[in-house]
Amino acid sequence: MHRLFFHIALWLVFKTFLLAYVPDRAGIERKLKENRYFLEFINAGISNFGDEKSRQLLQKAATEHYRAYRAYLQGHYDISHDYIRQSQLILRDLYVYMYDNIYRRDALYLLKSNSVVVVSSRDERAIKLLNLGYRDVKHADIYRKKGYHYPEHLYSIKIYSYIDGIKYLRQAKRYAFLAIIETHTPLPDKADFKKQTPDDYFNREKAEFLEDYLRVKNILTNMIDRKYIINDYDYFSHHDDNYGYISYEKPNLLEKYLNEAEAYLAKQK
Repeated sequence: MHRLFFHIALWLVFKTFLLAYVPDRAGIERKLKENRYFLEFINAGISNFGDEKSRQLLQKAATEHYRAYRAYLQGHYDISHDYIRQSQLILRDLYVYMYDNIYRRDALYLLKSNSVVVVSSRDERAIKLLNLGYRDVKHADIYRKKGYHYPEHLYSIKIYSYIDGIKYLRQAKRYAFLAIIETHTPLPDKADFKKQTPDDYFNREKAEFLEDYLRVKNILTNMIDRKYIINDYDYFSHHDDNYGYISYEKPNLLEKYLNEAEAYLAKQK
């Protein structure tokens, strides 16, 4: 009798454990929205200046995401969950690749290539901005390491940490531009480029965000046209990407890959 009760209790505990992990509509909808954010965030960088490997990884992740969305619409929430996990597994590797081979490389190049001009100018404000850029690269590396050391199966938590790291690298590139602008700006025309955290930077009101983007872009354009700055590293693509925008005339690869996945899967019916 005691053994029977033990087996019944064990079965109930096991059943409860299984039910706790059965995907439901609301949970899958939330995960789809989260995964779409992961795709859209990294899409700007890949559309702007990704290489063949990063484009292939994005295409694979987008295809798995579309499979998950289709399974969700059909009510197959467990299957949808599996596709989301597969998409996040690919995105985890994609974020690490973009961090190591694109974002960190470009941030350091923009800071180092302008450092001689900035330091030799002896402009204290420009030097301060340059130092803030190097500081943000160090902060970015902290988030990169945190993401790497999270347990292997916590894909979304790892990706969020990599996103924070890339935000810092984007801001480091922005400080590189502000430092060189400050160096070549006459004293009466200097703007007040204040210090701020990535959260302050990215969580501003949309109008303020756009105003800052246009202000810096207009100054860069003016200085390049007047030969104060030599645009030898595709400055405008980096400036657009710093704000999460895809540069003019460059394709939106995520949109392209999702449309291709839709067309391909429609033929499989």
